Amino acid sequence: SLNKVISRLGLSTMGLIPPEEAINWPLDEHARAYMEHETRSYIEGDPDQVREGVLAASERYQTGDIGIVSNCYHFNQRIQSYALVAEYLIGSGSVKESAAISD
Repeated sequence: SLNKVISRLGLSTMGLIPPEEAINWPLDEHARAYMEHETRSYIEGDPDQVREGVLAASERYQTGDIGIVSNCYHFNQRIQSYALVAEYLIGSGSVKESAAISD
């Protein structure tokens, strides 16, 4: 989300900022407020919190069609993130196997 905020505020960097650098990236008060506003709809947490957050969003918007976006910097972590979400929402063992094959 830091990369999105930097882009939206018209700042520039040399590509995406790795998480190791993003954690210490200096943001002024305006940028922090913008980031907080932009991320308030994010669903984060442990598997149970994410599952409950997705189900609550489904009820809030009265839909069974929910899009999931994982913005992990590293591709393998993104695959793992999607596999974990699928496992806790669907409970499919085959999701775990296909994610392991991708590693």
